[in-house]
Amino acid sequence: MRLGIWTAYYLYPNLSLEDVLRRLSRLGWKDVELSTEHILEALQDTDGRKHLDKVKAIFEKEGMKAWQLHTKIDLNVAPFDSVRRAEEVDTALRCLEIAYALDIPCAVIHPGGRQGYGSGKEREEIVRLNVEAFKRLCERAEKWGIRVCVENMGGTGEGGRRSLGGYIFELQEIMDRVGSEALGICFDTSHANMMKSDLPEEIRACGDRLYATHISDNDGSGDQHRMPFCGNIDWLAVIGALREIGYAGLFNLEIPGERCRSIEVQDAKLNYIKGVLEPMLK
Repeated sequence: MRLGIWTAYYLYPNLSLEDVLRRLSRLGWKDVELSTEHILEALQDTDGRKHLDKVKAIFEKEGMKAWQLHTKIDLNVAPFDSVRRAEEVDTALRCLEIAYALDIPCAVIHPGGRQGYGSGKEREEIVRLNVEAFKRLCERAEKWGIRVCVENMGGTGEGGRRSLGGYIFELQEIMDRVGSEALGICFDTSHANMMKSDLPEEIRACGDRLYATHISDNDGSGDQHRMPFCGNIDWLAVIGALREIGYAGLFNLEIPGERCRSIEVQDAKLNYIKGVLEPMLK
């Protein structure tokens, strides 16, 4: 496993992706997930290729590697409205294109259906729409050699309705129907803890279809996204389960709960958690 971090750890006014990467590199963080916030320019820019070439040059100059990309954070590939659904799937395809252009092997995406469901019929329709969307995405991913990683979520949709994807078996339900090896799982520890799941068992359930991670801690009451050992997750058990299934991808910190006004304090936090986690992962 490689210890890494998502690039949105530093979100300050006038702090560019180049600034962020240089700062992370200086602190010894060379393996990253390219965050949603840092692909928006490419999604919005008509000359997105120029932006991507600039990003690629930064990675090369700093000797860094993006192993994961997070697709647009509010993406919903399975809304009931067909026009909106087509637009959302097209945006997801553009995110895959960015991953391909930057040689990023894994694209993380939320399961569709954030509108939630109130009946078995609505749930089945959301599953069907997810399968339809992910079949399209996987056709492109297979062509480009990219893995699409569906993230386990917190289980609550719009208006407090139940949403799809809070448990690994729900993601596997979609994966089984899609039937593509390009489709796997991004395991989010905070989301699983919010669902009161047995994290090591959920990791074991992922098996060899675990392609990516979002690592953070909480106390189970909300999506606090703190650094490991700042909540109630048993990290020895989590890391042990990841080793047990042979996971060799990015142990990727996603810890917006550690942002603060002092950028120097954020630096210190990264130095601290690096010193704690690196020996454990080795």
